Parts: sequence; structure tokens; C-alpha cells
Amino acid sequence: GKDLLVKALTALNITPVTIQAYNNDDKDYTGVITSLKQSGADVMLSYMTLAPDEGIFAKQRKQQGLDIKWVGSASITAVAGRALAGEALYGTYGVADFHIDASETSKKFAAAYKAKYGKDPDYYAAWPYDAVYSFAEAMKKASSITPENIKNEMFNIKDFKGAEGTYSFDKNGDGLKHYHIVVNDNDVIKLQKTITVD
Repeated sequence: GKDLLVKALTALNITPVTIQAYNNDDKDYTGVITSLKQSGADVMLSYMTLAPDEGIFAKQRKQQGLDIKWVGSASITAVAGRALAGEALYGTYGVADFHIDASETSKKFAAAYKAKYGKDPDYYAAWPYDAVYSFAEAMKKASSITPENIKNEMFNIKDFKGAEGTYSFDKNGDGLKHYHIVVNDNDVIKLQKTITVD
């Protein structure tokens, strides 16, 4: 994710003032935060994988006074990270593949999920749900249950409505063609706009 982000920025003639890394399950981000503060950056773009890491980083960022705009990957919207970070994630932006209000299908999925589990879903719930149902769809259409036949039928899926969006797989196996720009408004993830990618 970091490499693709740097490549995209370079294509826009933007040179990052610093590039930082961390290990999953780190508990102390002081070095990363200090480097970010010293860099003079106006905006921080992050690609973090695990929601608890995001939550811990957010709390330490706030405690250590790193006050710059933050745009994160989908994990910045995750329920677990938000519960851990609390107000330390307020005002942050995310680029997410799932949003509750994105479609009628996502709204129905969210309502059923909340009825069963008592909380709103995030992409950690939506993408496995979609993966299982799209895989089942491919299995139903496959002439026999072999990896090659199932893969071919996955690639043939078009206009399959899932919780994250409508899937139409291409030759590379990519099914979704959109991302949602969202903002954390006092722990409510609000949809700002949806970007469709060709």
C-alpha cells in the first residue's frame, strides 16, 4: 500500500516529506510521531492494516500533539480502532470500500448486521460477507468444483450486488470499481463522495 501511494503521489509531482513504517502490533509510535512532527508535513496519509494499531497510533498522536490532517486507508473507519481511539480519530478522513449509506444493499446488510450484533458493521464485516456470497455464486455456476472452474466463474460474475458494492470482475480478479471518501464526525462515519475508477 505504501509503495502504491508513493507512486501515485510521485505521478502528481508530490514528494513526501517523510515516509515512516511500523510493525503490526506495535505499542509505541513515539519515533514515527516525532519524525512526522519534525517533517513539517501538512497532511498525513496512512496505510495501516490492523484496526487496533490505528487506534493506538491515534491516541498517541493526540497525546503527543501531532495536529495535522489525516487521511487513512479503510482501517481508519473500523469499529474496533474507533472504540479504542475514541475522539482521537474525530475529524480524520478515510478511503473506504464500504459505507452503510452507499447503496440499498449496503443499508439492508447494515440493518441485518446491527439487528444481530447490536452495532454497525464496518468493512471487516462487509468484505468477508461479500467474498463468501460471490464465491458461492461462482460455485453454483461452475461446471465442476475445481479451482480453475471456480476462478473462471468468479471472473464471469457481473453486476453482483454485495454489501460493499456491485461486483463485476475483470481479468485480474478485481471486482469493485469504487472507493468512498468518508469523514469521522464525532464517531459517525459520514460519506463525503464516491469515486469510481475504470
